[in-house]
Amino acid sequence: MSFPATLFFWPWAISPTAQTVRPKIIGLSLTTTEYYDENEDPENASRNGVSGLFGAAANGAEVSNITLENVTVDIVSTTSYNYIAPLIAFVEGCDVINCHVTGLNYHVAVSDENGMYTSLGGLISGIWVGTVQDCSVDGNMNVELITNNTHSGDNFIGGLLGDGYVGVDGNTVNVDIVVKYINNCQADYERPDGNPSGMELVYAAGFQKLLIGGLAGQSNTATNCLAKGNVTLQIESPVDNTLVACDALCGVLLDVSEAAAAGSEGTGTVNVNK
Repeated sequence: MSFPATLFFWPWAISPTAQTVRPKIIGLSLTTTEYYDENEDPENASRNGVSGLFGAAANGAEVSNITLENVTVDIVSTTSYNYIAPLIAFVEGCDVINCHVTGLNYHVAVSDENGMYTSLGGLISGIWVGTVQDCSVDGNMNVELITNNTHSGDNFIGGLLGDGYVGVDGNTVNVDIVVKYINNCQADYERPDGNPSGMELVYAAGFQKLLIGGLAGQSNTATNCLAKGNVTLQIESPVDNTLVACDALCGVLLDVSEAAAAGSEGTGTVNVNK
């Protein structure tokens, strides 16, 4: 989805007037990104950052009953902003229901010298208002992040979604995730008591935040969900001051109550190599 240079992406998002779309799409291939907002230059590839079947969905839309088969994502980016997912990049005020991705082959490499905000998901990349319900993803994700350790940035990676501030329910994900993180970072481990997903925190470097989950990098809640894929993080050239959370279910759940992950399970293995 392309956005005119004069307008921010939300006015061009899927809205209620588009109603529900119901196709099966075979062989979707994502190899480039569109520019992030009206302040960016669409001719400057280093400022691009959005890629998906739909760039954005907002304003009360419902996206449902879509199946994407044999999806390829193969993108190399040097932008500060990257929202990359097969179905939708941005979700703001939209319900995503009964949508499925099968045969996902996802490879994204991001490098930036000025800090980065990266949200990478197997279905959608970021959701701020709405829900993701009864969806599934099957396949693999391979991600490489290279960042300058003197700049700040947040990075979210998940088999269903990267960066979420809502509740997700009834989703099944079978995605093996491999992340290589190059930031000259030093890691120490700490397992907090009482976290419903039992996440393992790794404190590392460069004023960065890296959240990885078999289901979601970050979500408010995740109920009745199953994440079956393995998560592997390889940290190279360690230094200090990056927060990294790696978990078979969710890197971080914003709701810390026991009910936040009710009925959910991450059954894959988590491996952190440094």
